[in-house]
Amino acid sequence: MIAQCLEHTDAIDTVYPIFYMPDLPTWGRDGCVLVGDAAHAMTPATGQGGSQAFEDGLTLGLLLANFLESRGGDRSAAVEASIRGLYAIRAEHVYEIKRAGLAIKEPARPWGWGTTLAVYGFYFVMTKFKWLRGLFGQPVYPAHLFDARDEVERFLSW
Repeated sequence: MIAQCLEHTDAIDTVYPIFYMPDLPTWGRDGCVLVGDAAHAMTPATGQGGSQAFEDGLTLGLLLANFLESRGGDRSAAVEASIRGLYAIRAEHVYEIKRAGLAIKEPARPWGWGTTLAVYGFYFVMTKFKWLRGLFGQPVYPAHLFDARDEVERFLSW
């Protein structure tokens, strides 16, 4: 079925532009909240879209649980406080990752077969021999440094 779909589509030869979402001043209000790419779309070069969505969800869940408990079950107040807290905790972190991604130059595509083989060969080797990752230093952005529980505790202690 997939082969038949590919035979009847022209999307393979079509190049679609990449649109960049501007930074938003808030990620929610009135009981509605945006998380992940809806709030702060990452560039394809970062490879962080899904990871940041998970971090948003965990942070929002921890905040909501705390505010529901501390506000005596006032759901509306807990939701609004959680929305404000999510932005306060996460915005600087995700916008830093986004800025780093914008600095990465996307290679021209489509690649030739040699470049494609080299790139995917590199990816294969790096996943099989994880000790090699240390040879290339730290990532461009500190995505590995975010700990939702620590950040929520720090935010709530203010």
